[in-house]
Amino acid sequence: MPNESRELTVDHRKHPRYHVHWRVAIVFGEQGERETFHGKTYDLSLSGASIYSDHNVFVEEPVKVLLAIPSYVTNKPDKIIEISARMIYTVLSASHHQFRTGLHFQRFKSGGRKILEENLAKRADFDGK
Repeated sequence: MPNESRELTVDHRKHPRYHVHWRVAIVFGEQGERETFHGKTYDLSLSGASIYSDHNVFVEEPVKVLLAIPSYVTNKPDKIIEISARMIYTVLSASHHQFRTGLHFQRFKSGGRKILEENLAKRADFDGK
């Protein structure tokens, strides 16, 4: 039994996850019928994120994710990057009283991957990881 619980907690992800709570918007639908839902990241990596929102959203087609990366400098606006992603799951989190959605990043727009990578590296340096 002890080996089973240890195996369940092993993380085989390619990229480390960071527990950051950044603002995020998910946009889906066609040009005239777009819907946008807002939330916050629970954890984030270069390949995906889990987010919390007040809405039970799940679609099988790709969605646009707008991620607001906070500045380290006071009074400087957040940096917004755009990412094409697929939703992996949406579940109700009783402990947070919100829906948790898993996202797998597919494509970053205009150097967004490099911006995210640099900011996550700064966080790791800042947090002493």
